[in-house]
Amino acid sequence: MIAALESKLHVQEHIPAYLGAQTALVTTACIVNELKMLGEVYAGAYLATRKLEHRRCGHSPALTGSQCLMRLIGESGNPHKLLVATQDYVLRQRLRKVPCVPILYVDYNCAILEAPSDASQSKASKLEHNKLGASSEEKHKLKQLVPLDDGKPKFRRKVAQEPNSLASKKAAVKPTAAASGSATRNGDAFALTRGMIKKLRRKRMALIAKGLDPGYVPPSVIARAAAEAAAAVESARNASSSSSGLSDYSSGRFAAGVKRPADDVEESNATNGLADGKRKRVRRHRPRSARAAADTTVDGQEEADDE
Repeated sequence: MIAALESKLHVQEHIPAYLGAQTALVTTACIVNELKMLGEVYAGAYLATRKLEHRRCGHSPALTGSQCLMRLIGESGNPHKLLVATQDYVLRQRLRKVPCVPILYVDYNCAILEAPSDASQSKASKLEHNKLGASSEEKHKLKQLVPLDDGKPKFRRKVAQEPNSLASKKAAVKPTAAASGSATRNGDAFALTRGMIKKLRRKRMALIAKGLDPGYVPPSVIARAAAEAAAAVESARNASSSSSGLSDYSSGRFAAGVKRPADDVEESNATNGLADGKRKRVRRHRPRSARAAADTTVDGQEEADDE
């Protein structure tokens, strides 16, 4: 009250507006008695305090103002839900240790409400926790309802577990498209099944029957081409034999530019380093048809001689 008068602060109007609620300003007989004992210097505060509502404290003889407030609030946590407005720093320190006690003081012509103390915050958290959890009575009832453990081992159902990675067989590596005889479709490899191979074969045979397969050559065409090639070779051979002359070959006379088999032997001996006396034996082979014709002529001559 002394600080409010010095700051020219009207307490009865300013505090309800500051707190935003209806308030009742009260004091005690011990506080009024202490202001009276301070003398005429604090006579204004004494007169203003006498006009407030007096709360019965029952202290006889009277105590100091701080002692009266501490006993009125108590140590358990402000049962009367009082807000204390004081300028006493020591009293404010003692009140901070009691939970749920708001403290108000005047500074620079303005009323200031302190932040909740640590004791107030811890009690608020405990109250919130108790609201969320079960109370002690509820916990006691739950223990009575739930049967106690008889000490026997509880049955534990076996749960399927994953196989041992070290004991399991590793997955086989899939062969590539080139190694496994697979084909590709849109860049992805796939294996050719037996049914797919048969289907491809049927499609190819249908194209061959229609003559639309460019890579297929009929066997008749191949045989005709082989016969024509053999006839061409035979005609060329007959032409060369008629031009060189077989009579000269049989009599030992050769046309100019015709190489004898003996010349080949001499060249091979010269290249192999053989002497003239050690020449290889040259065996002149006649065609089978010529030998057969010679045999028939000899047999016919013998029969003629016999006759």
